Amino acid sequence: MEVNPFTFASIADPALSVPHGVGSVWNTMLWDMSCKLMDRYGYEPDIYSRGGGNGLAMQLVIDGLKFQGCYPNFVKSRNAILDADTALAAVPDTDYLTNKCIIWHAFARRGLGAGADSGTYQSRFDQSEDFAVPADCLSFDIDVQVGIGGGMSPEGPLIADFEEVLTFTITADPGHSIRSVTGCEGTLIGNSYVTLPIVRECSIVVEFDTPFIFADGFESNDEA
Repeated sequence: MEVNPFTFASIADPALSVPHGVGSVWNTMLWDMSCKLMDRYGYEPDIYSRGGGNGLAMQLVIDGLKFQGCYPNFVKSRNAILDADTALAAVPDTDYLTNKCIIWHAFARRGLGAGADSGTYQSRFDQSEDFAVPADCLSFDIDVQVGIGGGMSPEGPLIADFEEVLTFTITADPGHSIRSVTGCEGTLIGNSYVTLPIVRECSIVVEFDTPFIFADGFESNDEA
């Protein structure tokens, strides 16, 4: 913000030309959104790939053009990008996770929050900015499922703030071992499980291996 302090209210500045000066405010918001997505998913040099945050941002903006309708303004265009994210998340048999809250926080930071109003499409002087994000993007329910054979600290369920990083300690009971810990895009290192910054509701599942009673394994399902 120190380098580029543009917010939604800046489009009313008579010193900004039309359309490019006003457009530079919109592009500032898109740049912020792109940077947040690259923070999450990295940068992909292949410009035709959606694998990185930069390609995903481009995909959302282009898809948003198809949703924004006639006479678009800042609010319509923001909503169109959110609709594009919803559409991608609704495609069956894909691993796309919604980035709704990343998008909301990026726009709200620049005054295009939930209560922003573009006014009439004929004027750039009757808009009102707002820095709020929807309530469901402020904090998230984190479900925790721990199997037999150990425990996790802290115990769930939990509530995490936007972009809060959660760290858990996984402890196996005597004679047991940690089989797997999954969910919330986390990483298991030793007995510590660390999530990525939380940006949506998610679940963590912890499973332990149960020791064999007999060394020959005849009591296991695989050997039955």
